[in-house]
Amino acid sequence: MVDTEQSHPPLRAEDLPAQPPSVDEAQTLSELLRGDDLGRFAMTFDGYAHFGERWGEVLAARREEWEEARTLPRDASALRALLFLTFRQERFLELDDAVTVRDADGNVTHAAAPELITDARREHERFKHALLAKLRELAG
Repeated sequence: MVDTEQSHPPLRAEDLPAQPPSVDEAQTLSELLRGDDLGRFAMTFDGYAHFGERWGEVLAARREEWEEARTLPRDASALRALLFLTFRQERFLELDDAVTVRDADGNVTHAAAPELITDARREHERFKHALLAKLRELAG
């Protein structure tokens, strides 16, 4: 269930999920995405409500700032909203390699290649991990 910003007490370190596996050490996609604690945590904060109608612009700008200078906001609510939006955005990004599958009737479908980690996926996961690390820093 997604809550609005007003329903959240101050964030404490013990409220945060464990740090996910290292992006650079993961050898397979399933290893990289093991466990869904970060995703469950991200979905507890409504990033759409936090940023309003400009949520897409804000996400793009913050992501660009992070990619260029590795800087993030120092506001826990903004970080939580960005984490939520980053997870929601995954449905629309092509982060993983796809394989083409042709069935017996000749129909073609595309499916994720489950053991490949693309550079786009690694960078996306680094951003999520950085948001969590900054939240942990702010929570003390």
